Amino acid sequence: MKMMKNIFATLLVLLLLSYNCLTTCAINSGFDLEPISNERKTQIQNNIDISVFEKEMIGNTIECFDVNDDGMIALGTNKSSTKYVSVYNSQGVFQYGYQFNCSGSFGIEWNDNNIVIYFVRSDIACLVTPVGEIEEILYIKNTSDNNSYWNNNVFATTRTVGNVEYKIQNDFGILNILSTSYSQLAIQDSNGQIKTIYDVNSQQLFKLVFEIVCILLFVPICFFIMRKSTKKKTGDGSMSSDKLG
Repeated sequence: MKMMKNIFATLLVLLLLSYNCLTTCAINSGFDLEPISNERKTQIQNNIDISVFEKEMIGNTIECFDVNDDGMIALGTNKSSTKYVSVYNSQGVFQYGYQFNCSGSFGIEWNDNNIVIYFVRSDIACLVTPVGEIEEILYIKNTSDNNSYWNNNVFATTRTVGNVEYKIQNDFGILNILSTSYSQLAIQDSNGQIKTIYDVNSQQLFKLVFEIVCILLFVPICFFIMRKSTKKKTGDGSMSSDKLG
């Protein structure tokens, strides 16, 4: 009887380990992932509120991208707390996209024909199908290897598939150093020919220059107001002293 209990316990442990492995491996990723509770999955799914769109969203800055072995491109763009993932074929023609809520940064990665969306702030990985269904949600462990994968893989600005190079970039000249996102996605083929399939450089350059001008105007105005306020206080203090005397 005792031996039967031991065998049953061993089989149960093996079954749980197998289930854990299958769940964790549902997302093929360079991250070290682990399962989360069903309650947490439901909460995350409700919060991100993902939906599919079929008309190309343009005008938003690029935050991340990935390319699969077939040359399919997934482009992550940003508009405040609303994020977009747009999918293009190897010719740069828009196919479909996702829209979802995210208050922080995010990354994306192909997983066969599906896309994994990585949420930086919450350390969550969501596996999404082409029709917008979330098949799996896993937790990204806080490890040094995972931190390296964030920086060197998920947020890489250049990717190469075969002899074709894909690159996200800006064309702001010296103002490139002030930009925290990207405005162009360019493809360079084996012959050196460059094709830009996503370009919001003009809009973002105008926005960046406008922000700089506002800052340059705001600082002197603040300095003037502070100086005037200081002089007024100094003047009031002198008058008070005279009255006391």
